[in-house]
Amino acid sequence: MHPVRSASLTAVVLASALAGCGSSSTEPAAAGSTSATTEASGTRTVQTALGPVDVPQDPQRVVVVQSRALDLTTALDVPTVGATYWSKAVEVPAYLADKVPADFALVGNDDQPDFEAITALKPDLIIGDQTVEKNLATLKDIAPVAAYSTENAEGQFDWRTQLDQVAEFTGHQEEAKKVEADFAATVAELDAGVKTPGQSVIPLRVRADHVRWHLPGTFIGAHVLDSMKNITLPEPTVPSENGRFSIIPAERLDTLSADRIFAILDSDEAYTTLQSQSLWQGLPAVKNGGVCVTKNLDAWILGGPAASKVVAGDVRACLDA
Repeated sequence: MHPVRSASLTAVVLASALAGCGSSSTEPAAAGSTSATTEASGTRTVQTALGPVDVPQDPQRVVVVQSRALDLTTALDVPTVGATYWSKAVEVPAYLADKVPADFALVGNDDQPDFEAITALKPDLIIGDQTVEKNLATLKDIAPVAAYSTENAEGQFDWRTQLDQVAEFTGHQEEAKKVEADFAATVAELDAGVKTPGQSVIPLRVRADHVRWHLPGTFIGAHVLDSMKNITLPEPTVPSENGRFSIIPAERLDTLSADRIFAILDSDEAYTTLQSQSLWQGLPAVKNGGVCVTKNLDAWILGGPAASKVVAGDVRACLDA
């Protein structure tokens, strides 16, 4: 990951704050759909996950307050001047570093946005997912706020659904179609390269004190594995407490029975610890050379169009092994 400058904390007094609300309709529309256009004001009304919002016709200074959204806006060539970061990263992921402008700034993390830094960037649109609601009252005094839903119609986390909504917010629908077509072509190519169709695959995050078996249809892997037809993604036998992953205790490592395991490392030290455990050593995938190790944690966790290319590279290398 590459560092970028922090935004100035100097408060900027805005001459006029754009309100992030619009008139409601009797028939609610899906998030991301356009309900009206106001030519005179240079704005249009879009439906968001938090209701209708008036947004600029052609936003030029977008700030995203959900780190995953940076991959979406940059893939659409939306001028993005700032973003929050995930966890304690304090950096832009390496695979996005060349996609942000020179004056790009980080504006706090996802849980604690820096409102003064956001104000200093003078955004004309702020984009986040539905969790932005907790900060909506503050953010909409800075610029209109458009929130997208993270899940598709089947209730799965899907960056393509998110991309469509962001494209509608920003007027970049044609770019979204191309991005999604490129992704479909990549998945088809990966599927064609599966030498043993039907083989089982487990995406496993390896942390210092435990491992996480990620469930199908969640954020892991930028939707690459979920989109492939020639592999299977088994459900964990250890129940999940959050619907996203199951924490596998050391005494249950023998349940990681699959043809291939993607070991997504938090650190080399964490993997060394895992490799020293006898139950891990006895797994079929370990004995048969079916463990594929990746250090591309950001891409596997954050997802998005650019992240999917990184993940696809890992999958391609694993399936060719």
